[in-house]
Amino acid sequence: MVAGATLGGVTATATGLADSTASDQTTDSDDFQFDTVYNVVSDLGMDPTGEEPIDDILDANIQSNTKLEFPQGEYRVTDFTFDFGNGLHDFGMVGVESGATIVLDTEDDVTGNSGAVWLSLGGKDSYNLLYEGLTHDVGSAPEAPKMQLIVDDGLLVRDVLHRGSHDGSQGPFLFGVRTTSGTGLVENLRAPDGAPDGSGAVGLFVEMNTTGELEFRDCHLAGFPNNGLYQSSKSTGTVRVVGGEYRNNNIANVRLAGAGSEVRDCCVTVDSSHSDDSFPTNMRGIWLFASDATVENCDVNLTAETVSDGAIVVVGGGTHEIRDTRIRVDTDDTAAMYAAAPDTTPAPVSCTNVQVTGDANHTASGYPGSAALRVYGRPDSVFDSCCVEQAGTDRDGVLLQYSENSRVSNCSFGVTGDAVVLDNSADVVRQNNTTCAASCAAPSCSSSTE
Repeated sequence: MVAGATLGGVTATATGLADSTASDQTTDSDDFQFDTVYNVVSDLGMDPTGEEPIDDILDANIQSNTKLEFPQGEYRVTDFTFDFGNGLHDFGMVGVESGATIVLDTEDDVTGNSGAVWLSLGGKDSYNLLYEGLTHDVGSAPEAPKMQLIVDDGLLVRDVLHRGSHDGSQGPFLFGVRTTSGTGLVENLRAPDGAPDGSGAVGLFVEMNTTGELEFRDCHLAGFPNNGLYQSSKSTGTVRVVGGEYRNNNIANVRLAGAGSEVRDCCVTVDSSHSDDSFPTNMRGIWLFASDATVENCDVNLTAETVSDGAIVVVGGGTHEIRDTRIRVDTDDTAAMYAAAPDTTPAPVSCTNVQVTGDANHTASGYPGSAALRVYGRPDSVFDSCCVEQAGTDRDGVLLQYSENSRVSNCSFGVTGDAVVLDNSADVVRQNNTTCAASCAAPSCSSSTE
């Protein structure tokens, strides 16, 4: 168990930052057992000038119950460091002074497999891995390499800055927790420089065998062509994304698949389009393959001239809740929230106090892109106390398709089309709604460059 980590137990402000002071516990590594602590320069002889590679010294000192402390300096990596499946535990790499930087200069064929990797630790019977306070510089890498940390339990990554456009097919980060009782926390991880369009790089990949709980708190991922934060459908673990900023990541800024996963207190923005024709473009904000997922107190801006299924897209079954969330959509023919036909039912969607603004137009014929809030094949869905303000051409408020016995209540509409449209949806309750005008709250999250 990560020492002091209360996964999912953090309340937050509406600024894209989790309010960790509201938690009953703090997150630290007090439960990690470090019997040996080395200063990597004075004790181990690593070169802090970036001239001599540190690979051999690093490889020789990846041992259980050991913490490696990096003072200010540049530490050049040119080879693949691997300790996987050997039960590594209570191991840490920590930058103890500002400016401790790992210069990633790894060759693209270093692993013998497609895509460069510079660090792979953990695997079966591994627990309590710490990676903290380090900056990555990928500016000179022939192919920017990734790092992967996978544990049974006890993953703690925090205060990591990845600088430079990540010109590598694998993306910079992969993390996983492989037991159902295991937990992990990734906090204040930042990769604001993204990757080249068409590279296929994922910003942060949740390892596909993850079955435990992972929380990503106050992270920042921007400009990746193949998802920002990605959890594949093969992973069944619960992922919580709390606070942070996700900007201009193609396919999805945040994609979750594990049951009970949630996105809270996040800023999600698409204001610049993916532009490489060799890789498909679909710039969703939040994409929920998970069952019984929740989106709460998020600000989602979709303003680029691009292609997108929606600011929030629901695919999974179970009951999904979207509440206290503000969405702006200026992208034509795009929904603020689109719940597609689920594989299994029942799969109702509940939207409470969802505020939608923007001037997206409906330019095509038919239902796609015609409404701000659209549900398909999800009976018993509920829209309560929502506000929809759409100034663009021919935009409806709520569209219910094959979603009988649903309810739209206490909502305000100021739209250029119809407030509520029913398509093969019988016995829908509409009560206490206003359709003359609406004054909805717009997203208000701040933006950062790091």
